[in-house]
Amino acid sequence: MKRTVRFRANDETFLFTGNVKFCLICEEVGTLVYGDTLTEAWQAFREDLALLLDEYARAEDDALSADARELKQRLNTAIRVRS
Repeated sequence: MKRTVRFRANDETFLFTGNVKFCLICEEVGTLVYGDTLTEAWQAFREDLALLLDEYARAEDDALSADARELKQRLNTAIRVRS
């Protein structure tokens, strides 16, 4: 069975499901993850998000490229980051 479900963290974030696998896409921070179950997809999303937060959101600006600083800004806007 094929279904489509949307959720809103903002207008660019959504979830959809295909025939078997679940896929989470967050265009704002550039992540796309899959899982055989919705729980697995959410776990993969949390792992990707944790990596992005560790690598970009908490990094010093001078250690980042221009694109990475832009991603850092999007992460910090979308998520409250604690040091």
